[in-house]
Formats: sequence, structure tokens, C-alpha cells
Amino acid sequence: TNALRRKIFVIIIPTPYFSRYYPIRIPGLDDNKDERAISAHIITMRSPFRRRPSARRPRSPTPAALFAMAAAAPYLVSALEFREVPESNLDLSQLGRIGLAGNFDGISLYEFEGQNELPLSTNGSEALLARLPNGAFASIASTDASIHDMCASLLDSGEMAGVVIAGNFTSVDGTPSQGVALFNTTSSQFVPLDGLSGQVNALLCDEKNNMVYAGGNFRHANSTTNAIAWVHGQGWTPLPFAGFNGPVSSITKASNDHIIFGGSFTGLGNTSTPTTPDGQIINLSGANVTAASSSRTTGFSDPRNILCKTEGAGGAGNSWLLEDGSPGFWRAQFSFGFEPTKLRLWNTRQDGRGTRTWRFTAFPINGILNMTYVDPATGQNATCTSECPLSNDPAVTFQDFHFINNVGMDEFRIDISEFYGAGGGLNGIQLFGEDIFAYAINDFNEPTCEGLGIQTPSTATATGPWTESPSLQSNSRYLTAQFSADNISDSSAAVVFFPNIEESGNYSVEMYTPGCIQDDTCTSRGQVNVTGDMSSAVEPVRQPRREDSEITNAMVDAPELGKRFQRAAVPRAPQANPFDIVEGETAGAMGKKSSAFTQLMSGHAESAAWANAAAADKASRGKAAYERTCPFYKIMPGFNICVDAFRYGAVKGCQAYFLSHFHSDHYIGLTAHWTHGPIYCSKVTGDLCIMQLKVAPKWIVALDFEETVEVPGTGGVMVTMIPANHCPGSSLFLFEKPHGKGANVKKQRYLHCGDFRACPAHVEHPLLKPDVQDAITGKLKQQRIDLCYLDTTYLNPRYSFPPQEDVIRTCA
Repeated sequence: TNALRRKIFVIIIPTPYFSRYYPIRIPGLDDNKDERAISAHIITMRSPFRRRPSARRPRSPTPAALFAMAAAAPYLVSALEFREVPESNLDLSQLGRIGLAGNFDGISLYEFEGQNELPLSTNGSEALLARLPNGAFASIASTDASIHDMCASLLDSGEMAGVVIAGNFTSVDGTPSQGVALFNTTSSQFVPLDGLSGQVNALLCDEKNNMVYAGGNFRHANSTTNAIAWVHGQGWTPLPFAGFNGPVSSITKASNDHIIFGGSFTGLGNTSTPTTPDGQIINLSGANVTAASSSRTTGFSDPRNILCKTEGAGGAGNSWLLEDGSPGFWRAQFSFGFEPTKLRLWNTRQDGRGTRTWRFTAFPINGILNMTYVDPATGQNATCTSECPLSNDPAVTFQDFHFINNVGMDEFRIDISEFYGAGGGLNGIQLFGEDIFAYAINDFNEPTCEGLGIQTPSTATATGPWTESPSLQSNSRYLTAQFSADNISDSSAAVVFFPNIEESGNYSVEMYTPGCIQDDTCTSRGQVNVTGDMSSAVEPVRQPRREDSEITNAMVDAPELGKRFQRAAVPRAPQANPFDIVEGETAGAMGKKSSAFTQLMSGHAESAAWANAAAADKASRGKAAYERTCPFYKIMPGFNICVDAFRYGAVKGCQAYFLSHFHSDHYIGLTAHWTHGPIYCSKVTGDLCIMQLKVAPKWIVALDFEETVEVPGTGGVMVTMIPANHCPGSSLFLFEKPHGKGANVKKQRYLHCGDFRACPAHVEHPLLKPDVQDAITGKLKQQRIDLCYLDTTYLNPRYSFPPQEDVIRTCA
């Protein structure tokens, strides 16, 4: 008791089987002082094992084994009996003091058969464990791979059916068992639950229904995928929805007894209940359809054979075939633009022929689009790009392919590269969009083909002197009507749109009008009244908009809109630049480089300029180009040059506009109507501006990389393009301008980086190195950059990207 007054020793006995405790008092302590009273507990274990007097703390097992043991332990211990090993009769007293040496970090007594200290597995196998009375572990069984989950299966009667384990193993203690097995706690034997092929990730034992739900990445013989139930006495039973089209990673039971599955799936596994089509059918029947390498056989050569087909029937007049042994393509060109979300294809099976692989190319971007689909052979989600597969299974009527990215187009091509049998071909094609469109030109609306299931396709009716106008820079042909001022009335002309709305809900109704610049009608555009059945409000819509636009609630006077483009062409003074050229050096705009104070304050001037630029940019959001002020960081001070500054109209004093690369956040504002000055860029970037933005070629000045050229009208500025390592055609611009006279003319050197990916080639570039060797004297001389413009969002150290070589190697 004297020792206990000074120090309390606590012994922790590692066992999970506690039943009750008894409070006792330590004699000799003053019971009147609560702070010195000590309560202790005598622990009794609910366990069939006899407890040895000594206990040793076991080495920590692996996390997977701990979870497995914790879940099964209450049921395993009731079925297993461990035998104690006899005590050693070695007499070590004659040896004196004994020490043990070796590569270990703990020691315990070997007291039970099967006891081990859980050495780490080196072959990927795992074990089901039980805990001994002395806290150590013993292996019940081992698997040849991982155990992912386990649960104790009880019947509704309360009887123990066994412990179910699941994982990616193929055997338990040498007995074949694919992914799941049941441990019979009565016989202490494992029973394989045969019938699954793959791995099981999650289990849920449902005592109320005598079932065990299993989820993972597997198939069952009856075509059920990734989710199934084991019913005691019956075996594997498919779920009503036939599983999922992607892996299941977790299963749980809600308080209302509903079963919740989680995982990487997007739909059910029951192929008889496909997902709802993505909205509206895009009218292919009005397209200009052509093909290459078509069959010469009568009845199979017309590429329009496969339009307006829903049953996938083949034969003459229904199938389009390629010439035997030849690849080819099917192409459709439209007079309107759209953004498809899903493509449906019916494969041909004419005399053993069929399309094996194909790709989808969109125009005008001339890009191959990425697709996602459900593989009919496995039921799994898959993706494809240049070699999309098409099934030849007669049980697969058609296949749906979803577009990963929303891409606008007015033309597409399907290239068939491989085929089954003698050649390729198709029996049908459909294209779906997400939005519900009704076009003023009725030929562009949903097809009226029989059998498509469209009860009331989208239509439009036009009354009055409407005529069709070419699309020009718009994405669709459109209707135009002309009136004189003295004969306009509410009944002069009208267009009524009837969109095909199949489901009730909240909708946003948008109307699109063509821009007025493309047909030079900005000064003659009028206004129309737009009404809808859902509202009695009448709101006038003014039409002289420069570009194609959506009708919104914003109201702008018609004369003002007509003048926007002309006003954008009037040069506007840019923001004051915090930098200036003073005696051949870059100094702050607050004063000449004459004192330490002006040097110090130049940084303040730059900070103020940044704040002003941010405020001006925020204030100009939504305004026209002629109302914006070009910020200082888009202008090279003293050079009469702007970089990536196209949304500010004509900038006063700018003689040359540079474009670093063809990404929209850099060429924003650049359109087919550009007239403000020459655009200097790489050849790749220039070609994209001409093809995609319709910029007149006369404005594009394509430069070669690593060649230094003079920029006209800039007072002798020389520019060198250096590859930016960002996207095709992207470049750094090194601007150099001589300053001063005499033999020692200094150069003002500005480096504009745009978006770039730093690499050793940049650091070692002879024009960017800080020191260069004189070719005549061999001495090193300083080569400085006066201003460096870093237009990047990844300069923060937290952005750490792998080396480009590693990325390319991984993607390849």
C-alpha cells in the first residue's frame, strides 16, 4: 500500500471479450479523501479458452487482417478450440544469465498451437485470423490474394450461418473459390460460393431476409454483372435490375431497410431497360449525305439507305455497304449547327459483313471525338477515340455512343477502318441532342420519318414575305423579311415555333438571332414582339446585333448597336503603363532613374497599375470592345506592340498585334471582322485563325521559330519566336529594341512568355541565358532581360506537374 500511495501501475490486457467488471478497494488508503481513492476492475472474459497467468503484447497485425478479425471474432471463437503447448522442461538455471540476440523487435511466449507474430506476406496473400487468450493471433485460413470485406451471416431465426469473406482471391487454403467463400463456424470448414467470375469488393449480410448481398467487378453465369445476392438454401439469385454497368465498391442498409449500392457505375445492368435517349433527334434526312468506297452492288450503294431506320433491318434498299476489302467513310453536311450528345449505330450483317472499328470526325474543327459506351460483351463502361468497336453479335440490335465533350458542328464523318467478313457497312444511324430546338426553317427540325416514335416533332410555321438567307458567319441558314416603313403592322409577318416538349418541367426558353454585320443590315434591322403560351407578357426584341446571339432581357437601343463595330475601329487610349524607358533602362513611370526614392516608388506604381487594371476589367465586363480599355500588361512599353489583346478594339499607338497561341482565353475578341492591324504569330496559329475564326489572311503575318525579324512601324523592334512547349504553335516572344547612339548601343529586351511549360531548352537557350560568351574575346558578358511577362496560373509552388517525358510515356 505504501507503493500504491506513490505510483499506480496499470496493466492492459489485450482481449476484446469483456463481460463484466467488479469494483474493489485497495486496502490501506484513506477512504475519506476522494482524490486518493482508487477503483480497480477485475476483468472476466467470455471465452472458452483458459487464461494463462502471463500475457504478452502481440505485434500489430496488418490493417486488412485486423478488420477481418474484428468482424468475425465473436463467431470464430465460439467454433474454434486452441490447444496449449506443453511447458518446456529445459533447466536453464545451470547456465547463469541468458541473452537472446537477433533481428527482432519483440518477444513473447509460445503458448498455443498455431500462434505466430504475423510476419508480412511477400506473395500478396492474406489470412483470416483468430485471437488467442494471450493476445496473440492464429491463422484460420489463408487466401492467395486480398480479402476486401467480410460479414457474419445470421439467419432470421438467430442461427449462425457462417462468416462470408470476399476479395480478389481464387482459392482459400488451396480450395478453389473465386472471390467469395463462407466459413462454416460449426464445422470450421470453408465452403466455396461458386458461380462468380471476377473480384468481390463489398458484402452486406441481411439477417432479416436470409441473404448476403455481394458487389464488385464480376459476372455471373446468368449475365448479371457487379451486384448479386446469395440466398441461404438457394444460392446466387439475380437482383431485379440485373446489377450495374460498372464496379460496385460499397453496400449498406438504410434505416428504412432499403439497400444502397455505391460505385463507379452510371446505369443498371438490365439491358432490357436502356437509359432514356438524350432528348431530341437531330434531323439527318435533310443533310447532304455522301460516302467513299461504296459498294457497286445494286441496292447497297446509296449512303442514304441508313437514314430514318429504327429496326435495323438489312437488305437491298436498307443497308449501305463498302466495297469488299476496302475501308471508307459516310459523311453528312448540314445547313445548320448542332451539338450532339449521343450517336446510335446499327451494324450491318449482310452475308457476314459488318463494321468492326470506326471513328467520328467533326467539322469544322476537323477533330476526332472521344466516345463512351457500354461494352455489350462485358457490360462495362468503356471509352474509345480513333478505333471505336461495333459489335457483330446478332443479339445486339444497336449500340449507343455518348460524346464525352460537347462540340458544335455542321458536318461529321464516320470513317470505317476495319470490318467483319468481306467488308463493312451500316444498317442505320441516329444522332441525338440534349436541348430541344425548333428552327425557323422547318427542314431543319426533327425528322418526320415513320417509326421514330416522335408523336409531335418540333415544327415552325412562317407567314409573310420571308426568304432564306445563307448562313455566312452564322451557324445556320435563317429567314429574312424586308418591309417599308409605311406598311409595317402586327400582321405583316410572323414565325410560330412549336418545340417538341415531351416531359413536364421547368424550362429556359431561348431564341437565337443572326448577327447583322455578316449581311450588312445593322442599320436596317427592326424589332419584333415575342410571345409565348406560358406567359401573356409581350417583350420587344431589338435585332441589330453584331454577332449571333441569344435573346435575353437586356435592352440596347437599335441605333447604338448599329454603330458598335464602327466605334471599335476608332483607336482608344490604353491604360497608363507603370514602366517607362529612361536612358536605355527600364524605370518606374513615377519618375526618371535619378534617386533611390524613385527606384523604391516604381514598385508602388506597378502595384497601383495592377489594381487599376483589375478594377477597369471588372467594370468593363459585358461591354463592347470600343468601351474597354486595354490594360498595361498587354502592351510592351515603348514598343508600339500589344500581345493577346484582341477584345479591346483598336488600341491607340499599337502598330502590331501578337498572338501567343490558339487558345480562346488568348484570342478572345478576334473575329472574321478584324481590321485593326497585322497579327504576328506562328504559322500553325495563323492557319487556325484563318480556318476557325475566318480572319482574313491579309492580316496574318506568320513567323518562323528561332528567326529574328524586324517589326515594321515599331522604331526598329526585333522579335524572335521561341517554342513555348505548351500547345502546337505556341511561342514565347523575345522583343529587342536598340536604344541610344554610338558604338555601344544598348538593347531593351522584353520577354513575353504567354502560356508555356518550362523546360531545359528554355534555360539553355542562347538568347535567354544570363551570361553569354563573346565570339571574339571569349569573355563572358551579361545578357539581361529587362521585363519578363509571365502569363501563367501555375507559378504557385503547390502546382507540381510530372515531367513532360513521363506524361507522354504514360499516355502512350
